[in-house]
Amino acid sequence: MNNFRLLAHLSLLLAALTLGGCQTTTSGGAVGTDRKQLLLVSSQQLEQIAAQSYSKLTSEAAAKGTLNTDVSILRRLRVIAQRI
Repeated sequence: MNNFRLLAHLSLLLAALTLGGCQTTTSGGAVGTDRKQLLLVSSQQLEQIAAQSYSKLTSEAAAKGTLNTDVSILRRLRVIAQRI
């Protein structure tokens, strides 16, 4: 029974530490909504992971020969993206 109590206490402690390490924010969102949200990963970490993933994706596409390097298509995509 002592082992069960110890395991239960350790589980509660681990859960408290995990939740304590999370961030909350009340800053407005991209569309102007104001709500609290739980952030498990900081925005800097998210941007870093996204940049690494994008770099990996483009290098793999270049290695396979499937990366499109047509300047006119890039120009068209940028015009469409600016409209959005």
